[in-house]
Amino acid sequence: MVVYEPLGKSYLERYLNGQLIEAGHYENSLDTLKRYVGSRDLNGNHGPLRVVKYFEPLKHGIWITYKNGKSVKKQRYILGINQD
Repeated sequence: MVVYEPLGKSYLERYLNGQLIEAGHYENSLDTLKRYVGSRDLNGNHGPLRVVKYFEPLKHGIWITYKNGKSVKKQRYILGINQD
């Protein structure tokens, strides 16, 4: 993965057993997302809930799926929405 900006703009190549299986670009997230996270100590007691803010990059452009080194599927995304 090559990350261009801290909000998520990047390029990804995914490999499995040394073979390329997926490649495409991500665009920066449009907004901050939130997740509620709880915790427990070693005795099983619940700690306070925390709100964790994060960015989730969006698929953007052409994403290609490969099988045996050959392109088998192309999908086009615009800011995370599949256009096919």
